[in-house]
Amino acid sequence: MKGAGRTLTVAEGAAMICGTGIGSGVMAIPCLIKSAGVIGGLLAFAAAFALSAVMHCLTADMVINSGEHEIPRIFSCLLPPGKRKRQAELLFFVLTALMLTANISAYILGGAEVLCALLPVPVTAGKLLFFAAAALPVMLGLRAVGMSEKWLVAAIGVLLAVITAFALTKAEGTLPQCGSLRAALGAFSMLMFSLTALFAVPELARGMRNDACRIKRAILGGLFANLMVCLLICVSTIAASEEVTEMAGVGLRNALGPVAGVCADLFILLALLTSFFVLAFSLTGIISGQFHMKRRTSLAAVTLPALLAAFIPSSSFVDMAKVAGGIVSLLISILLVPAYCRSVQLTGCSAVTGRWGQSRALLICAIVGSLLVIVGIFC
Repeated sequence: MKGAGRTLTVAEGAAMICGTGIGSGVMAIPCLIKSAGVIGGLLAFAAAFALSAVMHCLTADMVINSGEHEIPRIFSCLLPPGKRKRQAELLFFVLTALMLTANISAYILGGAEVLCALLPVPVTAGKLLFFAAAALPVMLGLRAVGMSEKWLVAAIGVLLAVITAFALTKAEGTLPQCGSLRAALGAFSMLMFSLTALFAVPELARGMRNDACRIKRAILGGLFANLMVCLLICVSTIAASEEVTEMAGVGLRNALGPVAGVCADLFILLALLTSFFVLAFSLTGIISGQFHMKRRTSLAAVTLPALLAAFIPSSSFVDMAKVAGGIVSLLISILLVPAYCRSVQLTGCSAVTGRWGQSRALLICAIVGSLLVIVGIFC
């Protein structure tokens, strides 16, 4: 694989974690937080960060213990032998492929919408333009993906600073102290979706040669950066106007004018690109390993179905995102924690999570939290 000879830095690894999740519905969070209120919003943010940190560190330990860096092979190593092992492997592979394809398709749809808002191009051209730009770093390899993530996340930070400055100079909106429990649960679910970068963890471990200390620093740094992005988007959107639209970009444009609107559009575009990079790269590796295909052939097999799905009539970013979010939560609640327990049982090692990773109470909380995410999707 291109770029496999050099290790990822902690900054590049954190950018991969941050960039993978940051495009997943972050602009839908402010509307939910507005309805949840201060207390519900803070609880949603705290719970989402804690659960995300636990799940990503458990995944990192599972990857290191298995010695593999492709999701299906990791689970194949950890599943107990028996008649149902093959069925479990097939179920996981199908769910993984569906989730990643739905996510990639959602990014193409979202990217096309933004490009059409910024440029005088038809929707079809917008989809193709976004697809071409997003697929290039994936074709070049892991190092190109890591460097692209780092620079685009830095650009996202600059755009976010501009949007926040515009919003705080106006500061017309308010946030109630208490709100709807249903909205708080929905906000928690959407925050989990926006922080989720589980499928970037195997590539992170590969790029860092299974160095547990550096992997943990990259995971926590990436999740914290992503959390701050979500928080600033919420603060900016809620401060900009008393009325918060379902998609924050629309509200920012209406409240702050065209300059802030363009910054918001660019923010969304770059966020979608960073998410596309890692998920497409991860799924390409999975397909390549499963079917022994060349990387570029695997890339075509991964991305073309997602591109075709983006042309399905009436398909939307939100619909695709909900499908992907539901499948992620289902995978976590059914397969991840048992597989992690199996990895620790086989190796006796939890280098990333430490002694906390072997706490039964923590693992139960992780399963319950994952089930709450599924419930929150429908709130």
